[in-house]
Amino acid sequence: MQIILQIKFSMVELTKRRVRIVYRYDYDVKNNLIDLLETKQDFAGVLEMPYYLEQYHQETSTARQNLQRFLIYKLSYYLDDSDLKQFDCDVCEEMTTSYLKTYHWLDGYRSEQQPSTAVKYEVTNGDITYRGDTMTSAWIPIENYIQLKMSGQIKMQGNMWELYFLRNMEKVRLSPEAGRFLQLTHSIGNFIPVPRGFNTGRSGEYAKWDSWDLTLAQIFQWYTDNSDMATICNHGALEHLFTYAKNKESTIQYCEAWLQLFGTWKNFVKENYLEAFVDKKGVPKKFFPGHSLENPLPKTLKEYETFFQTVNKCIEQRGKQIANFLMNRENGAESMGKGASTFSFSDLQNAKETFLEYVYSFLSISTWKLKLLGFFLFYIIFSPVMIKMEVHSLYQVIFSVAVIIFLAFLIIYFSLGAMYKCPTCKKRFALKRIGKELASSERISILQEVKTRNRNGNVVGTQEQYIPGTRRIYEIHYVCKNCGEDCYRQYEKETPNI
Repeated sequence: MQIILQIKFSMVELTKRRVRIVYRYDYDVKNNLIDLLETKQDFAGVLEMPYYLEQYHQETSTARQNLQRFLIYKLSYYLDDSDLKQFDCDVCEEMTTSYLKTYHWLDGYRSEQQPSTAVKYEVTNGDITYRGDTMTSAWIPIENYIQLKMSGQIKMQGNMWELYFLRNMEKVRLSPEAGRFLQLTHSIGNFIPVPRGFNTGRSGEYAKWDSWDLTLAQIFQWYTDNSDMATICNHGALEHLFTYAKNKESTIQYCEAWLQLFGTWKNFVKENYLEAFVDKKGVPKKFFPGHSLENPLPKTLKEYETFFQTVNKCIEQRGKQIANFLMNRENGAESMGKGASTFSFSDLQNAKETFLEYVYSFLSISTWKLKLLGFFLFYIIFSPVMIKMEVHSLYQVIFSVAVIIFLAFLIIYFSLGAMYKCPTCKKRFALKRIGKELASSERISILQEVKTRNRNGNVVGTQEQYIPGTRRIYEIHYVCKNCGEDCYRQYEKETPNI
C-alpha cells in the first residue's frame, strides 16, 4: 500500500510539468508490477521470484529482458499476495484513468474498482461498464514462436512454461522484433476499453483468436452487414467472433450497443485511434498473409517475423497518436485536435527557435506593419486595374514578390506558431527554451547497414543487421515570455552503441 501511495503522489507532482510515464507510447506497464514486487519480502507461492528479479536486472539482451519481464508478470499469478496476483496491466488504475482522458465517447464515465479487487478498475456510467483490454495478446504467439524457433533444444516437463523459460533463459533465442512485441504488448497503443464479455468472448479456443486484426475484421464485417443503424439484423460476424463466449447472447448485445455508438465504421476507427490498423481504403490490415479465424497462428518463422513486424508497427503508430493527444491535453493544448501530431524536436532546436522568434517579433503588431498590410491589400484589390492601365511590369513583379512574402509569413504564423503556443495564455511564438535534460534511456536493437570489406579494406558489399543501441528520451523545458508559465515537452533519439 505504501508504494501505491508513493506512485500516486509522484503522479500528482508530475502532472503540471511532464507527461506521465504510463502515457509514453512505448512504456511497458509491466514495469509497475516489477516496482511493486521489489518492495516485497514474502514471495509465498513463488519462492524463486527474488532470483528471477535479480536475473532480470542483470540481463544484457533487450529481447530476453523483455521476455523475463513478461514471464515474471505471468508468474505473479501464482503468488499468495492477492493484490499482486491480480495485477492486470490493461485494467490497472493508471491505464483506466487514461481511457477517460483519451476516448471522447467515455465522457460522463468515472473510474471505479472492479468488485472484489483492489487493483483492477473499470469505467462506469449507471449500468453501463467498460473495461480495458489488451488488443493483441503475446502469450500464445510467443510460446509457439519459441517452441518453433528452438525445436529440439527444449524439453519441457509439465505445463508451467513461465518457470521453464525462466529457469532456462540462457537457451532462449528471440529476434529483436519478437522482443519488441513483448514490450509493446502492454503499452498504451495496445490497450482499448471494451464492453462486458468482449475480452474473454473474442479470444477463441485457447486464446488463439486474441489478435486485434482478427477482431477488427469481424467488426468491419458487422458494419458492412448493418450499414443501416436503424435496423440491426445481421449478427453473423459477431456470432462467429464470439463462438466460444460463455454468455454469447449478452456479449453480442453489449458489443452491438458499443458499435452503435459510433454510427459508422469510419467513425469507429477514428474515435478509437485505429488508423494504423487499416489500409488506405479503410480495410483492416492482416498481421501476416492468410491470417484469419480459421488460420489464427503463424506456421513458420518467416510468418512469425512478419506478424511481429506488422503488429509492432501498428501498436507504435497508435501509441504515438494517443501519447501525443495526452501530451497536448496535459499541457492544456487539447484544442490542437484529437490525435494531432506534435512537433518532433531535434538537435537543430536552437536554430529553429531563433528563426521563429524573429518571425514572432516581425508579426507583432506595430504601425509600420499595419501600413505594410494596407499596402498589400491595396495591391490585391487594385492589381487588375493596374494591369488594365498597362502599368510597367517591374512594378507588378515587385508587388507580386511582396505578396508572396506576406503570404509566407501568414503560413508560418498559423502553422509553425502553434508549435510554440503557450498552453496557458494561448499566445503563439510565446515559448522560450530554457534547457534540456535526459529523462530516461533504454537499451534497444537498431537495424543498420553494415559494410563488408575484403582483405585490402575495400568495400565489397553491404548487409543489414541488428546492432546494440540506446534510445534516449529528452525533456525540453520552456517558459512563456508572455505569462511566465513553465512547459515541458519530450522527444526521443536512437543511436547505435559504437
